Amino acid sequence: MPIKPDSPTIVNAAVSLELLTKYAIKYHERSASSFTNRWNFEIVPLFQAKLRFSSAKGQAQEKTGQAMDTVTDKAHVAIDSASEKAVFAKDKAFEAAEATKKKAIETAEAAKKKESETAQAAKEKASQIAKSGNETAQAGRENTVGIVQKTGEQVMSMAQGAADAVKNTLGMNDTAKPK
Repeated sequence: MPIKPDSPTIVNAAVSLELLTKYAIKYHERSASSFTNRWNFEIVPLFQAKLRFSSAKGQAQEKTGQAMDTVTDKAHVAIDSASEKAVFAKDKAFEAAEATKKKAIETAEAAKKKESETAQAAKEKASQIAKSGNETAQAGRENTVGIVQKTGEQVMSMAQGAADAVKNTLGMNDTAKPK
């Protein structure tokens, strides 16, 4: 993993190198063996420890940044997903409401049509019943007229028979007269 030029590791290393250089120049006048011993056993291990600490600190900061980026990305994905699901649910609810409205309108229209058909059928049935009643009344009148006429003829025939019987009894019968 590349280290950025302005990362804390590079800055700390440069500062440490500068300090070490100054320290080395300052103590150069001392004996080479004394300086070398001090350099090898005190300064170099200190410098190495500081570099390791700076490197670990930089890596920790970088991993923390990566983790934060990952969490942020996952949060954005979750928000987007929830938003899409909410829009989808809203659309489905609207479609269901529209379907229910359409079904209610169709049901009302079907009921109105059925009511109209039933009223028309009742009207036609009433008309048929009235017509049948008129026909029955007409037939009854005709039948009554026939019965009255027949009865009248029978009464006339009976009256004629009675008149003929009275005439026969009294001897007034036309058939008894000589021609």
